[in-house]
Amino acid sequence: MSYSQQKKIAAGNGSSADAVPGGETDYSVALFNLGTVDHLNNVSQVWANFSQGFDLADPAKYYGQGDYTLVGDHWNLNDSINVNESKMSGIKTNSFELGYRLDSGDVSLQTAAYYSQSDKNVKYNKTTLLIEEIDDKKRVYGLEAMASYWVQDRIQIGASGHYVVSEVKEDAGWDDYNAGYASTSKASAWAGWYQDDLAVKLQSQTMFDYEDASENKLNGYTLFDLVGSYQLPVGSLGFGIQNLFDKDYTTAWGQRAQIVYSSHYDAAAYDYKGRGRTYTLNYHVTY
Repeated sequence: MSYSQQKKIAAGNGSSADAVPGGETDYSVALFNLGTVDHLNNVSQVWANFSQGFDLADPAKYYGQGDYTLVGDHWNLNDSINVNESKMSGIKTNSFELGYRLDSGDVSLQTAAYYSQSDKNVKYNKTTLLIEEIDDKKRVYGLEAMASYWVQDRIQIGASGHYVVSEVKEDAGWDDYNAGYASTSKASAWAGWYQDDLAVKLQSQTMFDYEDASENKLNGYTLFDLVGSYQLPVGSLGFGIQNLFDKDYTTAWGQRAQIVYSSHYDAAAYDYKGRGRTYTLNYHVTY
C-alpha cells in the first residue's frame, strides 16, 4: 500500500488497504571502464580512471503510490502506477578520477581529484515521501587527500580531508544539492605514539557546515577520540574514550531527518543527539 494510506491507518483512519500490484520490467545497459597507473619511480605513482555506473532509485518509492477511496474501514485502490507500463528511468553516471600517491617510508601521501555526472536526478515529495520526478542532471566533484609523517620512530602524525561539491541542474544553472541528501566535506587529524606492545592515538573528526540552494543548513561539528591497544601474550587489549570532550551535537542524520521529514512531525522529533563521552574496553584474539 502507499505511504499515505500507511500513515492514515497508523493514525486510526481505516484498518486495511489494497496493495499496489507489482509487475515485471527489465533493463539492458552497456557500461565502459578504463584505468591506468604510471609508476614514476620506486616510491610514487599517478593513476587515472574513467568508469560508468548504472543505478535505479528505490522502486518501492516510485511504484508504491496510488489513488485510494475509503469504503467502510478499508481503503480501496482505484488506480496506481503500473510496473509494466510505467518503466522507471535508470540513472547512468560517468566518473573521472586522477590521483597521486607517495610512500617514502617516513612520509606517505595520497590525493585524488574526481568528477562524476549523472544524466538524471531523483526528487522526492516531502509529503508522500515518494519519488516525484526522475529528471535533470546531477554532478558531484571534489578532492580527497591523506598524509602521514613519522616524526621519530615512535611518533606519527597525520591528516586527511575530503572536499566535495554536490549540485543539481536547474533551469537557471547548477544549484547546491538538497541538504537532506548531499554529502558534506570532512576532515580528520591524528597523532599516535607507539612503543613495543603499547599504542595510543589521539584523533579528531570534523564535519563542515553545508547549506543548499533552499537555505536548508547542516551544522558541522568536531569530535575527539582517544584510542589505544596493548598486546598481551595471547590477544590484545583495546581501550579508548569516544567523544573525549563530551561534545553536545546533533548527528548528521538527525539534521537531515529534520529537513526530509519536516512536513510530518515537529523537527524536535528528529533531533537525534550524538553519543556523549563513552569509555570502551575490549579484548581481541585472532586465531
